[in-house]
Amino acid sequence: MTLKKYIEKRNFDVTSEPQKSGKSHKKTIFVIQHHHARREHYDFRLEFGGVLLSWAIPKGMPKSTKDRRLAVKVEDHPISYAKFSGTIPKGEYGAGEVEIFDSGTYEQKQSFKSGLKNGVLKFTLHGEKFNGGYALVRTKLDKNQDNWLLIKEKNQNNPFKSVNVELAKLLQEIPKNDEDYAYEVKFDGYRIVAFIENGIAQLKTRNNLDFTSKFESIANSLQKFFANENVVLDGEIVVFDEKGRSDFKLLHNYLKGENLTPVYAIFDILAKDGEDFRENEYIKRKSTLENTLKNCPENILYVNYVIGNGNTCFEYAQKNNLEGIIGKLTKSKYIGDRNGDWIKIKCKKLDEFVVGGYTLSQKNNKEIGALLVGKFKNGKLEYFGKVGSGFDNKDKITFEKLFKNIGRKTSPFVNYSPKNTIFLSPKTIIMVEYSEYTEDNILRHPSFKGLRKDKEIEDVKVENDVKNGDKVYYPKDKITKQDVFDYYKKVENKLLLYTKNRFLSVIRCPNGINGECFFQKHIDSVYKGIGTKKQYFYLENSKGIESLVSIGALEFHICCYDCGDIRYPDTMVFDLDPGNDVDLDKVRECAKRLKNVLQELGLTSFLKTSGGKGYHIVVPLKNGTTWKKFEKFCRDVALIMENKWPKEYTTSIRKEDRRGKIFIDYLRNKKGQTSVAPYSLRARDGAPISAPILWSELDKIAPNQITIKNIDKRLNKDVWKNYFDVKSKQKIR
Repeated sequence: MTLKKYIEKRNFDVTSEPQKSGKSHKKTIFVIQHHHARREHYDFRLEFGGVLLSWAIPKGMPKSTKDRRLAVKVEDHPISYAKFSGTIPKGEYGAGEVEIFDSGTYEQKQSFKSGLKNGVLKFTLHGEKFNGGYALVRTKLDKNQDNWLLIKEKNQNNPFKSVNVELAKLLQEIPKNDEDYAYEVKFDGYRIVAFIENGIAQLKTRNNLDFTSKFESIANSLQKFFANENVVLDGEIVVFDEKGRSDFKLLHNYLKGENLTPVYAIFDILAKDGEDFRENEYIKRKSTLENTLKNCPENILYVNYVIGNGNTCFEYAQKNNLEGIIGKLTKSKYIGDRNGDWIKIKCKKLDEFVVGGYTLSQKNNKEIGALLVGKFKNGKLEYFGKVGSGFDNKDKITFEKLFKNIGRKTSPFVNYSPKNTIFLSPKTIIMVEYSEYTEDNILRHPSFKGLRKDKEIEDVKVENDVKNGDKVYYPKDKITKQDVFDYYKKVENKLLLYTKNRFLSVIRCPNGINGECFFQKHIDSVYKGIGTKKQYFYLENSKGIESLVSIGALEFHICCYDCGDIRYPDTMVFDLDPGNDVDLDKVRECAKRLKNVLQELGLTSFLKTSGGKGYHIVVPLKNGTTWKKFEKFCRDVALIMENKWPKEYTTSIRKEDRRGKIFIDYLRNKKGQTSVAPYSLRARDGAPISAPILWSELDKIAPNQITIKNIDKRLNKDVWKNYFDVKSKQKIR
């Protein structure tokens, strides 16, 4: 193995690609790099013999065992190349953007030494996106090229070990585009994802709790039926009554030890033999599932569906006293969110509640008489009534054990604190059947149906739980407060990556973008998930996002340093703000020029839309640069642009100096200033988002093109994947 060809093809005075090989790893590594060169492709590299064996794959990794992907063998690369991401300069070999797409370790299934000679390499990948067995087979398609085929092997391990389940949005009526939906029966049980791999079944709840031991009979049936297959299934474990209806009370009784038979009602298949099906449309997944479950045991049930005819399905569910129906868009992918692709319409009033206290029986003041229950709304527990029927003496004994060490002196409910009540910390979830709600949102005729152990306490909340959720925030686009809340809930983990522990200023529009909007940098009361220092505030966790959205926050702006150590800035932002008469092509050209200037100064930059007329160029830095050096450097970069192209760019904040020019706004980098955060909404028509994008997407995506209505398809793509790796190393020279 040699790096001779690699070195001959590169000028290391120009390119930032690594020259030295680097140390070998105890566990051999692999890397897949997305290469935006003249011809876009993926580079697949395997560590062996002190180098990275390398192949260029034009169409990317095979996702199915049926795929045969051409892999062109190229020169060996240094091991240190596995961490390389950035831009290979124009004119250099392989010029273009390189980003790490996946990485991990791998195992040889046979000797690579003989495999390279014989033209067959077999190996098992252990990465974030790609797992399981693969083979590289040399072909004789072209004598001038070392061509191989990359093949995904059958009967390999499951491609993921956990999953966010798809959730249904509650509706009150059948949607108008009824024919776009497939309808299924809504079951009343425990949502379970089954992972069957190498003859072993694991049953996990939506919160990744292992319930295999609770349903051993189902696990055993799955293990026998899928003895020679690896699959991931999604469904509901239920107990049916004598009329074939799922009954949560019976499921509760089974878990208490009664001789009943649980059934796994399976409605989706997420993977099979190493192939991830989540990108497939619902109808295609159902067809695969039906074929997979043919001749399955009696305690395994395939859940059938009906296309359209939602009203007829709902009438049938009502007539037969079922819980309700689920509608699923026939073309929807499985993205693991409550985005409206799946909907539910209930006809049976059954729901889960959190226990916040209890009263004693009037007949025997040593026994539990009634449970006080509630749901979370905007992070606070609201009272929904007392449940005094449906539980027996065995249930009371169970309650006493559960409540033994969670008593408290004050009421956990924000709106209810009665006398003669034993208050409890909210840690217990129960299922309750009821006839209706009163005008004061109190349960009428509630009855206990069982304990719920498959969910987290914070998941038990009022559906559409933002106060005044139907208030319209973006009138032109008919986007409501609830839509805004749902969006931030969807991106909260991504938003927190860039905002956590950074002083905030938010734009609040409590009456929508056409009403009064205002900046807020100080906070007058403490909200859940928010910290404060000297009146300034910052996000501690996702609860802080929810708290701010609940009071009308639309935009999140962040400072350029961590509030844990304000001595050192660690993020540089340049805002390209064009005058009204500057066209978009000029703005894009400016972004490219600024990127090149930064690159010449040894800095890797990242790109995002502004949600307005321009783009933002973001430069992450390792902590340690002084404010004086940082602010001078930012100003100098902007001046380089202005001095080099004086007719096109300006650093002046005076509007009269900015006519026909692009303002290079470097002032966001001063101490105490903020800039809009990645994934923040903007308070403008269209609900645009300041969204991270690839440099290769600059000419394809306009500054206000990514909005609340079209961002979903981008959320599974981590376009700034190496951002924090760069941040940990990058310094101003």
